[in-house]
Amino acid sequence: MIEKAKRLRDLPPPNLSERVVRSDGDGFIEFYNAIHSGNWEYSIATHEVQTRRGLLRWLHHLSEKNWITTKHLQQLIEVSCETFLEKPFDSIKE
Repeated sequence: MIEKAKRLRDLPPPNLSERVVRSDGDGFIEFYNAIHSGNWEYSIATHEVQTRRGLLRWLHHLSEKNWITTKHLQQLIEVSCETFLEKPFDSIKE
């Protein structure tokens, strides 16, 4: 996990008009924290958002953080759908 955190810090910041959430290709979804650190510093395992229930749980949890924006939440839904479905959100497993 320490190596992953270092790797996240070494990545350039995103254009904030674009991506603030991304899939890292290694089984994690990463979040850019512009308020506290200006780094890709928060990540969750992709398997935790592969069901509707898991995705909703994470949306609720993240919405309580003061640095998460609606853009983060929207992009988490998009990344989840792209990662697991390549279909509309209503097709996500129960």
